Amino acid sequence: LRPHPTLSAAAPIEPFIEISSSQGLTARFLPLGATLASLFVKDRDSNPVDVVLGFDDIKSYKKDNAYIGRTVGRVCNRIGFGNFVFDGKKYKLPIDCPPHSLHSGPKGIALREWEVVRRTPTSVTFRMMTDESEDGLPGDAKIDVTYTVNDRNQLVIEHGATCTSPGVLNLTNHTYWNLDGGETVRQHVLHVDADKYLPTDSTDYPTGNFSLVFQNLTR
Repeated sequence: LRPHPTLSAAAPIEPFIEISSSQGLTARFLPLGATLASLFVKDRDSNPVDVVLGFDDIKSYKKDNAYIGRTVGRVCNRIGFGNFVFDGKKYKLPIDCPPHSLHSGPKGIALREWEVVRRTPTSVTFRMMTDESEDGLPGDAKIDVTYTVNDRNQLVIEHGATCTSPGVLNLTNHTYWNLDGGETVRQHVLHVDADKYLPTDSTDYPTGNFSLVFQNLTR
């Protein structure tokens, strides 16, 4: 893992795909998992700093089991014990994070090569075709993710999908952020405007019971 201290210290490595805004916001991607590999923003001294975690070579991404920067689905997070019912039919997914199925199992879209279907200097669109026989989820789906950098120094991520029949879909981006480009996030402060949260059990599976934040404050 890294972040890179400067842009010059992190020259693009094929097959990374790069887009940039006129304000110097630069993002790099991999077709493997439609992954956000780097995002360089200018610091107070106008030096580019990478604010996401990633690797410097393709081999490391292929070995990664933390889904760093990847587009995750068709159903992200855990499906309890790999079982669910949809439209009255029972489905069983592989158990890749015992005792649950995580991120749709070993055939999930995060672990596959995506097709680049559109590219401009400031945006790139990746596409993935899935079918029920591959991932065990109901219906066939065409999934797109578009990354765009704009002149307001924003990275915009747009997910979209069409299905041949009713199905399940819960996509996410699995980027790990480090907003100062430093070695750790120990000095970061995250504010979430919420009154409740959803606890998990010892297997990181949601309990289904919401808890009040103010009753469980820790310092």
